[in-house]
Amino acid sequence: MSFLTWRFVRSFIPLDVVLRSRGLVVPSRCGCCFAEEEALLHVFVSGPIASEVWKRMSSRFGFQLSNCTSMAAVFIAWFLTYEALLKTHIKVLIPIVVCWFLWLARNQERFQGGRWEVNRIIREVDSFMEQLGRANKLCRSQFSGDADCELLRWVRGSPRRRSPCAIAWERPPFGEFKFNSDASVLQGRATGGGLLRDYQGKLVFTFYKEFGDQGVLEAECMALLCGLQLCLQRGVYPSLVEVDSKALVQLVVSGAIAKWPLCNSLRKVRGLLEVFSAAISHVYREANVPADRLAAVGLSGSQVYEQGR
Repeated sequence: MSFLTWRFVRSFIPLDVVLRSRGLVVPSRCGCCFAEEEALLHVFVSGPIASEVWKRMSSRFGFQLSNCTSMAAVFIAWFLTYEALLKTHIKVLIPIVVCWFLWLARNQERFQGGRWEVNRIIREVDSFMEQLGRANKLCRSQFSGDADCELLRWVRGSPRRRSPCAIAWERPPFGEFKFNSDASVLQGRATGGGLLRDYQGKLVFTFYKEFGDQGVLEAECMALLCGLQLCLQRGVYPSLVEVDSKALVQLVVSGAIAKWPLCNSLRKVRGLLEVFSAAISHVYREANVPADRLAAVGLSGSQVYEQGR
């Protein structure tokens, strides 16, 4: 991949326009839109497929790629988004991997009759990064300044000895309430759900809601916020709040500033937790099954069910 990156920067990629500039007489047609010549910047930066891929990937890191007049400018734009980037930082790796799979998509269209698809290219990038994580080729230092990045979940810690333990939902103390929430993102559609229970484990209310096109962490935070707002509306204040996303709990507790629009949801969640004098904690998914099932119901719009109504 590093050699391919060097060829991108030096314009040594055998595209139609590049070959023509070296004396070959060839017709030129971009396979992603069939409307432009196959030029380097069009295929890999400004074309309809490439621009959407860059838009989605850069939004994960809280910025938008724009006004890039060369491939070198693309890599520099990613590199300059943080003051102290290491050469192995995730923001250095991502543009290289994206260019690799854009090049792969171009060749599949040209030589195998494949189609350019934004979602497929992004899935291939994510799958490759996941493989790096599973192979222990990613570490937390590579995510410095990007603790809310979705890719961080693929970073594996050092192997440790594990012992089985029983996991179950635990009741809150006498006279108190506990709220659980979860979210689901399937084919770009984010949904969330949650439920409030009393100290006897009796249900007070449940909810389900759609959030549109959101990332996993954003959906988790929006589901939590929606549930806390429903608690406030009903005058029932939970003393304990549980979610199965460690990243979300760390962001809420640490007071860290996340990228927009996640930062707005985090601010509101922290405010409501302060109003309730509630503590938020991580819970294993096995103890959060009801919220997980609610988030995956698959209804449209939003639904709220209250016990006794």
